[in-house]
Amino acid sequence: MEKIITIFIVLILVILCFYSPSYAKHDFLFLLESAYLIDKSEWEPSFTVQYLDNKKIREVEYEDGQREDKLKIKNTWNWIMATEYGIFDWLNAELKIPFSKVDKKTTIDSDTTTISYLNSSGISDIEAGLKFKILDEKENSLIPSISFCLGVSFPSGNWKKDLGSNHFGFEGGVSISRQINKFILHTNFSGEYMPHAREEGEETKLDEVGFECGLAVVYLATKNIDLILETIGKFETENINGTHNHFTEVYINPGIKYEFEKFIGGFDFGIGAPVGVSYEGYNWGVITKIKKEF
Repeated sequence: MEKIITIFIVLILVILCFYSPSYAKHDFLFLLESAYLIDKSEWEPSFTVQYLDNKKIREVEYEDGQREDKLKIKNTWNWIMATEYGIFDWLNAELKIPFSKVDKKTTIDSDTTTISYLNSSGISDIEAGLKFKILDEKENSLIPSISFCLGVSFPSGNWKKDLGSNHFGFEGGVSISRQINKFILHTNFSGEYMPHAREEGEETKLDEVGFECGLAVVYLATKNIDLILETIGKFETENINGTHNHFTEVYINPGIKYEFEKFIGGFDFGIGAPVGVSYEGYNWGVITKIKKEF
């Protein structure tokens, strides 16, 4: 994890030292957050649809020495309604309301014996936050845009159906964005703490501590088309009665955004295809997103 952070910091310093920007604000991303804020009294609603597919095989060994393969399948649909409002030019409020559909199945003996199954749907944990402007990118300046966010998640989802965590969660993070001619670089660093959380199938409460870092490069291919490449790493530690379990998820997400300037008053539409490159987490997915500012 230290090597990943070092690489991100070196990339940022190289860009700050050797390039100069042309001023514009392109903040359409799928997995990361840009540092740009919307202006005072403006609204920016968005609607995101995600499909995430996970299929993992683990070899299980029992006390009698017998071994067998256990196949775990988890497919998730997420429908996320979000909005951002400009309280001031330097302060935005954010709200995310997700709805999810989860299908989980665990089988053994080459998918012939089902030992657990879950099919659930409903509202997930709602998130709200504030985004503060620290620095604003200026034309012909080496200074990037930097923002800081604070957020809280509410236990609105049913943890027994794998839709929530059964407790409040707290998050803070920093976003840095900078435009360099036809390229825009976004990077994120954030941490999350969720005490006394619950997971489906587990009766024991646990404390979760997470860290995320991500990097996105956006190429302004044409006036209306942006080509997007994101990568994000998620590092989580679970503390269960003094026992610490560590999990790592890494995703690469290529995507494209098209700006409809005149249709229905103008809006942005994008589609991405995240691919998991670590053992934990999802194998692949599809993301579509619509966003409009007014």
